[in-house]
This record gives sequence, C-alpha cells and structure tokens, in this order.
Amino acid sequence: MDIRELRHSVGMTQGEFSRSFGIPIGTLRNWEQGISKPPVYVFMMIFSSIRRDIMINVETMKLISIMNTLAKRSKNGIVEFSEANSKNFGDKVFYDKNTADENGSCRVVCDACLIEDSGYEHHDIISYWDDLVPGCSIRVMLDDEFGHTIDVTMEISKVAFTIDDGEWYCTNFDT
Repeated sequence: MDIRELRHSVGMTQGEFSRSFGIPIGTLRNWEQGISKPPVYVFMMIFSSIRRDIMINVETMKLISIMNTLAKRSKNGIVEFSEANSKNFGDKVFYDKNTADENGSCRVVCDACLIEDSGYEHHDIISYWDDLVPGCSIRVMLDDEFGHTIDVTMEISKVAFTIDDGEWYCTNFDT
C-alpha cells in the first residue's frame, strides 16, 4: 500500500489528509506522484494512526450494539442463567452466578447451548458479552437495592454504562 491508497482508504481529499496529519500539501503531492517517498517511520505512524481510529470506531459500534441489545432484553427481566430455556433465551438478560465477585456482580451470558429433551436439561455457556469488546467488563450487579442492574465498565476510559428500565446511559469515573 502506498500513501495514495492509504489516503483513499479513509476517503480523504489531499487537503483533508494534509491537514489531518500536518503534512505540507506539496510534500503529500510529491509522495503520491512518486517524486519522493515518505520515510518509512512517517508512513508507519500515519498507517498506525488510521488503523487505531478505524478500530476505535469498530469497537465503539460493537459496544453501542451490545448496549442496545442488553437494554432491550432487560425490559423482559434479568435472571440467573439456570432459568434460561429455548423460549426465553433471546428475550432476557442472563447472568452467570458462578462468576460472582466479592461485590456480588456476575458476568452476563451472551451465547449458550441449551438442550431440553424429554425431561433432560443441559445448560452450557459458550461466551459472555464482554468477550466481544476487549477492555469491557459487562456484569450484573446483584446487590443493587433497586433490582438488578447491568453495569458495563470500560476500564481504559473509566466510564461505566448502566442499564435501567430498558435504557442505557454512561457515567465518567474520572470526575
């Protein structure tokens, strides 16, 4: 990939790319026309910056989707995973009481194998919601005096997302 392909991959004009990365427009044009080449370390810094921004956007979209899904399901209840069955699994939020920490919070179940066959029940957790977005801890706070609340903490930014009555909001811990 050269600098022009990199610029096109993010849909920027030469002017936008130049301003965004502090590269003189003439220098950028020379690089794109093959008159000169950017130093490898400069190219890698630009590439890394673009890659990081794209990943932040992808991860942010994943988190928003997760929060919307959990908020919608929470209106139907937040219950222990042992109560899951093939009819209610996609409608409620289920937590794994076996993952309770010292504060009484448990991980939230994302995907599971549920087998209900002639009186035989089998529950296996396949994944948790926080497995989908690195840096998050999605847990149900069981000792909440107002009922079950889902608490999602982004450890890097010290932000907690809370679900309450089918809606979600965030709180900054750095204040």
